[in-house]
Amino acid sequence: MQNIAVSVLLFITLFALAGCGTIGQLGLVTRSSVEPESLLKSGKAYRELGQVWGKVCSYGTPADNFAKVVDDALAHVGGDALINVTTSTHRYPYLFLREKEMGSCTRVQGTAIKFIEDSPTSTWPESRMSNLF
Repeated sequence: MQNIAVSVLLFITLFALAGCGTIGQLGLVTRSSVEPESLLKSGKAYRELGQVWGKVCSYGTPADNFAKVVDDALAHVGGDALINVTTSTHRYPYLFLREKEMGSCTRVQGTAIKFIEDSPTSTWPESRMSNLF
């Protein structure tokens, strides 16, 4: 009887701690306020601002935090977009919440860039162009 009780307790503990997650790679992610199609068509030049990351968690009904976490990560450096982005989302069920409620954490990491206004139609800043020749 004691073995069954320990097994049930172990199962409940593992279920409470278990979750699922996804990890992905993206080439370009813009702020939610930027229209990416116009930027890509115009071929605006940009400068790299460095590596940034952001993380947003929500509890209760699962929410899609991707746009918020990208905006938060870019706000620290004043960037317009992220390149070479790694994103991960993890969802955690909680035993004491209603069936459809869970915690969710979304994280992004990438290189922040700032588009250069009134620039040539090259996507390479001049500082990077000189390294090519």
